[in-house]
Amino acid sequence: MTGASAKPVGAVTFLNGSATLGTSTLNSNGVATLAISTLPIGANSIKANNAGDANYATATSTATTVTITKATQTITFTSPITPVTYGVTPVALIATGGASGLPVTFTFTGPATLSNGTLTITGAGSVVVTANQAGNGNYAAATAVSKTITVNKATPAAGLQASATTAITGSSVTFTVTLTGVATGATPTGTVTFLDGTTSLGTGTLAKGVATYSSTKLATGKHSITAKYAGDSNYLTVASSAVVVTVTSK
Repeated sequence: MTGASAKPVGAVTFLNGSATLGTSTLNSNGVATLAISTLPIGANSIKANNAGDANYATATSTATTVTITKATQTITFTSPITPVTYGVTPVALIATGGASGLPVTFTFTGPATLSNGTLTITGAGSVVVTANQAGNGNYAAATAVSKTITVNKATPAAGLQASATTAITGSSVTFTVTLTGVATGATPTGTVTFLDGTTSLGTGTLAKGVATYSSTKLATGKHSITAKYAGDSNYLTVASSAVVVTVTSK
């Protein structure tokens, strides 16, 4: 708002549509400014209105569109240790979000459970954990950040016992193998092969981590018996230490 000689004076009202944002007084150069940090999200139609003075009539500027976008925010997700072995202690997930102060939440896929930011691994495989932070009226939702935890199979312990370490030809000897897992309530499953040296005697199916096999066909002499576990989805193959059974003739 300028003239050939005298500059307009007085106040300028700044409007967003029909809503008054504030007023400012024209300086000696006929310029008025208003600083504001409360414009709403979206397109704002800003105009300036001068009420006029003794020399100048009321004047209203053409509208200027000012578009306000939501502020962005970024998640910092500390990578969990990987790989881990099945049976690992629960994993505390650590992530911080952007300036909105809204909470960071986690989702996951794979063999695990999640409670209060603590991930409990329930099986071997891959667990993908994603950190999320929602938005609000002023902040856009943060870009989700995902981390993958590789869970390797665990090695169980195998203990083999014989009902007798000396026997007479034709008598029955029972072999019992106990597979001890690494995760509470998750004993190994599947089958065990009982071996006399390298010769297979037979197999047994695990029930609560225990399998048995009985034989009446051990020949006279010494027999080095082992039990070889085939493994399952969470546990690796493992063989027991040998149990020596001596068979004598009648």
